[in-house]
Formats: sequence, structure tokens, C-alpha cells
Amino acid sequence: MGIIIMIIMLFGVSYVGKTVIGEKFAKRLRYSFCDLDDEIKKRFQMSLE
Repeated sequence: MGIIIMIIMLFGVSYVGKTVIGEKFAKRLRYSFCDLDDEIKKRFQMSLE
């Protein structure tokens, strides 16, 4: 039997709470959480604003 990997992504317009909901959802499911905006800011050292 192979390994099953589940990735959940939240999409939507700005400032609707995707990060807040994503963090709570990940905690409840015992998943890691990654905010793509934060990862882009770190990688490219620039703001997305």
C-alpha cells in the first residue's frame, strides 16, 4: 500500500480570513500549515501589496 498525501488549498479574495481558517483547520486535522503569501515574501524578499 502506498503513501497517501492530502493537500488542502483555500482560494478567495483578499482579507476574507483564509489564513485564519486555514490555520484552525490545519490544527484540527493535525496538518502542517503554509501561507503561500508568506512563502513568496520570504523567497523573493518583497511585499505582495
